[in-house]
This record gives sequence, C-alpha cells and structure tokens, in this order.
Amino acid sequence: TFIFSGIVSSDYGIMENATLKIMNNNEIIGTAYTNSLGEYSREIECNNVSEYNLKAVYEGNSTHYSSNSSYVNVISRKLNTNITINTNKNTVYYSQTVTINGVLKDELGNKISGAIVKLYNDNTQVTSSTTNNNGEYSFTRNWSLGSYSFKVVYDGDSTHTGITSSTKNVTMSKAPTSISTTLPDEIHAGDILPIKVVSSYGSFNPS
Repeated sequence: TFIFSGIVSSDYGIMENATLKIMNNNEIIGTAYTNSLGEYSREIECNNVSEYNLKAVYEGNSTHYSSNSSYVNVISRKLNTNITINTNKNTVYYSQTVTINGVLKDELGNKISGAIVKLYNDNTQVTSSTTNNNGEYSFTRNWSLGSYSFKVVYDGDSTHTGITSSTKNVTMSKAPTSISTTLPDEIHAGDILPIKVVSSYGSFNPS
C-alpha cells in the first residue's frame, strides 16, 4: 500500500471538511476528507503490478469553485529478490551427505518465508523445499558418485520476482582407504595373516 495525500485551500485559507474524489485514470477509486488543517490522505492498496495516474477532485460548493489536483504517477512493481547458496563440503566421500542451504530475501532485506525453492542439478530439478520464518531453506541427502552442479531457483510470486542462485559444484568421490597388517614375532608355513582395510569415512564391505 501507499498513501496519496495533499492539502486543499482557497484564496482565503485552508478548507476544512471538504470532500474529495480520488481518481485513477479518470475512474473514482475512493473518497477523502480534509481535516482541520485542510489535509487529506487516502491509502491505496496495490494488489497487482500496475501504473497509477492519480488525482484529487474537489467538486466545489455554494461558496467555492471546483478544482483538480495535478496528476501523480505511481508505478507498482514486484520486489526484486536475492538468494544465497552454500554447501557444507565441495568434495564429499561415499556414505557422506551433502547439505545445501541458503536464505531468500527481497531487495529491502526482508526475509521471505513460505516460499517454494527448487534444487537443480544442471538443468534437472531434483527436489524442492519451503523457506522457514527466517527465509532459510536446506536440502540434505546422499548422492551417487559423480560431479554435480547445484543451483537453487525461486520462481517468484505476485509480489516478488523470481531468481536463480549462483552454481555450487560438488564432487562425490570414492572414499580413500588404508591397509594395515599385524605380524606375530614368528611366522610359520600355513599361518593366516590378518589384513585390515580401513576407510576414514565409514565402515564398508570391500568387494
């Protein structure tokens, strides 16, 4: 919403209790009344992206002629948006999860809650999420081995423009391993030596 306001006066001073028609593109959209200081105001609600050409019209009375204000041009537009994207790791090993998160705000710095944001890998949508009361979103999941280029897309709504985040590249890699052995003081023919294969990123069944 915005406020359309002004003052009504004559050659003999301010005009109290004057009735004004508020016009937009020559159509009446409401009325306003002057106070003891000759001031009037009208709250205009913007429900759509549009352009307003407003003026106030005083139709006069038995002692005063009618008059019109000059036009005031107001453009109602959607708020631009900004979205961040972060990852907890750029290289993730087998069995680990990747978390992708960020914040959605408008150009005034207000956090946008309840907005649907979509996660893409390259140009393929993977999943979607809804921002919380702080405008935050988060995706956490396991991925197959390979390289990924993630981005987050907000399509916008009736009051906000859509936006696409920058790209975050993540590589899902095989986990590094090490081999250790424990040898007894004496080894005899036919003895079985224990060999242990260890991964620093979780247990696994080697095959």
